[in-house]
Amino acid sequence: MRKKFLLLVCAAGFFLGCGAPFRCFEERIEVSWPATITRGAEQESATLAGVVAPGNVGESVFAELKSVLVNEASAQTFGLVWSVPAFNTNGGGIAVALAAPLQRGEVLQITSSFQGGGWGRFSLPNGERAQVSVRAENFVATSASGTMQVLQVAPLVLRLEITATDTSNATIQIRGDASFRFVREQAPCT
Repeated sequence: MRKKFLLLVCAAGFFLGCGAPFRCFEERIEVSWPATITRGAEQESATLAGVVAPGNVGESVFAELKSVLVNEASAQTFGLVWSVPAFNTNGGGIAVALAAPLQRGEVLQITSSFQGGGWGRFSLPNGERAQVSVRAENFVATSASGTMQVLQVAPLVLRLEITATDTSNATIQIRGDASFRFVREQAPCT
């Protein structure tokens, strides 16, 4: 009886998504972006970081993000957005929208801004391949310019040089290389 019960528990764990008995995994995509940020006359260095997991966006959207940000950006044909918190203020952050496919060495022009953020699919205006959203305390970008150079496509590494301007003509400049990675770790089954 005891053996049957143990066998039943192991089989249930296997069929409920844990793979091998009592072995479950958590997956996520991380971005690390060591950046130099210039706001007015003040300059600071900061490592901006963001993370997204299937539980944040759903399995299908996570798979799409993974296909561009981690696996092979040159093989996909859709727009997406990714975000990082920034500026040590509630609601402050930078969101980057881009349109795949991307090729190593390619330089995308940033010619406008958008309002929003998050992680997922994103429809860029016709003819645009890159946009940014920048939000800080007393600052919401109404325009942006700069470049996004593709240094590597699998996983994606971008060199970003952004200048964002708000309605009062204040500017924030952000420069640095954003690198993505996929993490899959064993986790307790629940």
